[in-house]
Order: sequence, then C-alpha cells, then structure tokens
Amino acid sequence: MILDSDEESSGSHCSDLETESDESDSDATVIYDVGSPPGSSGVSAAVPGVLTGDAWSKVYGGATDCTFIPATAAGPLNMDPSFAADCSALKYFELFFTDDMWVLLRDMTNLRAAQVKVSKPRDFYASSWIDVSIEELKAFVGCHLSMEYAVVKHRLKQYFSSKTGFLFATPGYRDVFKWDRFLALWKFMHVCDEESATVDKRDKLYKVHPILDYIVPRFQMHYGLQQDLSLEEGMIPSKNRLSIKQYIQSKPVKWGIKAFLLCESATGYIYNVEIYTGKTDGLFVPEIGASGSVVARLTRCIEGRNHKVFMDRFYNSPSLSSYLLDRKIHSCGTVMPNRKQFPRQLQRTKKDMERGQQYQWHVSHCVV
Repeated sequence: MILDSDEESSGSHCSDLETESDESDSDATVIYDVGSPPGSSGVSAAVPGVLTGDAWSKVYGGATDCTFIPATAAGPLNMDPSFAADCSALKYFELFFTDDMWVLLRDMTNLRAAQVKVSKPRDFYASSWIDVSIEELKAFVGCHLSMEYAVVKHRLKQYFSSKTGFLFATPGYRDVFKWDRFLALWKFMHVCDEESATVDKRDKLYKVHPILDYIVPRFQMHYGLQQDLSLEEGMIPSKNRLSIKQYIQSKPVKWGIKAFLLCESATGYIYNVEIYTGKTDGLFVPEIGASGSVVARLTRCIEGRNHKVFMDRFYNSPSLSSYLLDRKIHSCGTVMPNRKQFPRQLQRTKKDMERGQQYQWHVSHCVV
C-alpha cells in the first residue's frame, strides 16, 4: 500500500552507507509484507529474483502465514528473584556488567600500565603506578559518570581543585581520588591487550570489542521479545578526536558515535547493536546493498520467528523485504520511490497526488 502524506523522513545518513539514489524529495511511501492489504488475510512471501519497475501489478497474489513463533516468553528472562520494578539502577547495571567484566577490566588495566612502564620507563604515571583493584575501578567509573550527568564543570581539574570557592567546591572527588591517580586510571584503563598478536588494530573498535561482545549477548539473554520490532539509530555523545565520530545535523545529539539499534517497538528495549565505523568486514549481501546489509546483520539473531521489523526509507527496498522474508522476518517501512525495483508509477511528484490519496501495487505478494 502506498500511503502518501506531507511528512518527510527526518533521518540524516552517511553517503558511504547508501549506494542507491536518494535525490528524490517525494512524499512518504510505505512498503510492507507484515500484514494483508485490504481484502486479503495474510502476509506476503519473498520477492523472487531481481525485480524491475515493470514487474509490479495491481493484482494481489495471495498471502503467507505470519504467526509469531517466540523463542521464549516475552519480557525479562533469567532474572534473580530479588529483581523488582523498584530496584536501583546499579542493580540493573550489574545485570549486564558483571563481575567477570570487572575482572577483565582490572587485569587489562594493570597489564597496560606494566607494558607502558617497560616501553617508557620515564613515564610519570607508569613509573608510580600501583595496581588497581576492582573496588577502585568501580569508584572511578562512578566518579566519571557523575561528572558526565550530575556535576558538570568546564575543566576536569576543577572537580579536584580546592580553589574554586565555597559555592563551587566539590570536595567529594578529592575524598575518593587524588588528581594524579585519577588521571593515571584514565590513561591506562583497557579491556584488551594492546601487544597481543591476536588483536587486529585495523578494527576501529578493537579497544572496546571485548565489552560489546560481552554485554550485547546479555541484552538478548535477559529479555524475550514481542513480535513487533523497530530498527533505529542512536547517537553516543562524543566530541573526542575519533575517526568514527559523526555529525548529523537533524539529530538532538549532533556530535557523536552512531549506532544502529534493533529495539522492541512497545518498550524500546535494545536487543542488538552495531556501531557504525564506515566499511565493515561483517556480512555483506550485494543484492541488498550496504544499508540493507546493516539490517541483515542486526536481524540474524531473530531469524525464523516471524518477527515484524519496522524501518525508515534509508534501509527499505523490495530486495531487502525478499531477503528478510526468506528468513521468516517480515518488514514494513517508508521508501524512496525513485530507487531501483519500485513501480515506475511511484516516480511521481507531489503535484500528481492529493493529500490522503492512495495507490497500491503488488509483486509476488510484496505490497507497496
């Protein structure tokens, strides 16, 4: 079904993720295979082969079953009986960032300090280094979080200064850390062995991959999804000197690290994450392009269950719908009508249609 409105997709995307044309300023159009068009009773099957703009018709070809096949019950899973809705944020944080992660962080931080002490014996922080404990690391992370979200100052040293005056003093930080110790922890904090032969430093995320590889599976371990999902983008605020840093003018957080997120529609729960770093060595499907391959990678963990994934026009295409349907994943979202494989009749201007007017085309059960 084509649903025309005056709303435009508000997302701004990087050109190197999209190889197809997006020059059109067309109205919002929806392609779906997650329900039945008027007068039918099911969901579409895959679109076989390579489509062309002439392959579409106004004759609906039937529907397939979209009965949800949940892997587990929806909602929290594998939770300690002590968990409740009024539990502290710290308790939920520890559900994903467990003692194993703290041990890795402690060991790799101490290892990195030892490595620097050998390679740079005159380094001030390395030469005076004392091995850090898990308790001290937790104190460091707590102080750092409070600096980001609770007590905001223009310079880091102001948190530890005694010369800011009575109104602006923050003696709590000085009670927990000395200034030099805080900087030493910040300098040497690591979760990987920089000198290991197994570390691929061409990977722009190699320093944080151990964390991502640990906590993302725990997102999936502790929650069962409902049928309806959403593909979203998120920005991790950052103005650091990073090659993966993005500027997206239309976002509330304009500077930061972009992440692709697979979320549950009803709750917003993040089930899978991919950090955008430019070109990737992960799964790439030529038939659906770079943007479609992002969807393919994020949805590999939900294949075979008849989930419904809603997305915007940056990702959506008939080829992607076909790819997902072959894996029992149904999709719905707005499209760019000037892209390949869409009905040629879609390539119209706003003047050709009035507000609220609808058109409908089908090909092998795929509905536009």
